[in-house]
This record gives sequence, C-alpha cells and structure tokens, in this order.
Amino acid sequence: MQMHKKTCLLLVFVLISGNLFSQVKNGPEKHNVKGKQDNRSICDASRSPYLFLNKMVDSPTKFLYYSDTTNCVFKLLDTITALSIKGDEDFLNCLGKLFYVSDGEVAEYFESKGSELFYKGFKNVINYAYAKKDVSIERMLVYSLSMDVSVASNRELEKNRIHSFIKKKEREYYFSPAKKEYLNKFEKKIDPKIFD
Repeated sequence: MQMHKKTCLLLVFVLISGNLFSQVKNGPEKHNVKGKQDNRSICDASRSPYLFLNKMVDSPTKFLYYSDTTNCVFKLLDTITALSIKGDEDFLNCLGKLFYVSDGEVAEYFESKGSELFYKGFKNVINYAYAKKDVSIERMLVYSLSMDVSVASNRELEKNRIHSFIKKKEREYYFSPAKKEYLNKFEKKIDPKIFD
C-alpha cells in the first residue's frame, strides 16, 4: 500500500514537472496570438479586475480579443461597468480605453453597457466625464443613447425620455450651471442618424 502511494505521488510529480517544463520551454508566445492576451488572462481579469487594471489600461486591445473567449470579454465588460456605476474612476478610465479600441461584436456590446452606465450611474459617470474631460466615456454614452433612439419605435418619445431623465437628475443632484451647460451640449450630440 505504501509503495502504491509513493508510485502515485511520483507519477503526479513527473506529470506536473513535465507540464511546467513544457510551459517554460514554449514560453508565453505559444499562448499569445499576435500580441493578444491569452484566453486564460481575459477570463481571470473578468473574475479579478483589480489585479489586471493596470494591464487593461496600458494595453486595452489585448483584453478585447474574442475568438473563443467572447463570454469572458463580455463578463469582463459587465464587471468593469458595474464598478464604474459605483463611481470607481480607475475603472471608468479603463472602460473608456476599452471602448476606444473596441470593434465588431464587442463594440456592439458596448451599446448596452453605455446605456446601463448612463441610467444606473448617471451622477458618477457625468461627474467623471465632466471633470476629466474624458472623450471616450462621453462618446460611449452618446453612441449608446443614439442607438437607443435609433431603434426605438418612437424616436421622439425616446429623445424626450432621455431629456426628461437628464433634467430630473440635474435637479436631484443640484448640478452647477457649468455642468448643466455640459449636459446640454452632451444631449445635442445624441443623434440616431449616425445609424441610418
């Protein structure tokens, strides 16, 4: 019985050592595709975004690679959006950088994330975009809201809904005249014709 345990342990050790040697020998380039982040890192970032925040800000394109990891990319964006709604400026910055380099299916996914950010995190996102002059976050919101208006059965009604929401929040948060002017200019940028 003791001999059997030792043999099993030795076999496990050999398998682990062989796997580690293979990873060291092949290096990270085996797992990366043209400088893209490996699939495991994208999924890990979706579960632990704080650990990957600096990497995402420095190299956002690497975290949008979505061949067989589309679900992980979407989970990552969901997580970052949720943290941004709570007002975490580091993740608002990260979300803006990811949006700026997104395309295809991921860019389309940002449509829902922008609307969610606008309606659920209005105060935090507007304060951030206004104070930091963050064009990427503003573009994401304008793009998302423009799409909402574009696909609405009644475009005028949807534009009025957005306008009423902004005015309600201006009163609720006692925004300064300068911030109200910013919101007025922001609202004028919402244009469903960009999707026609």
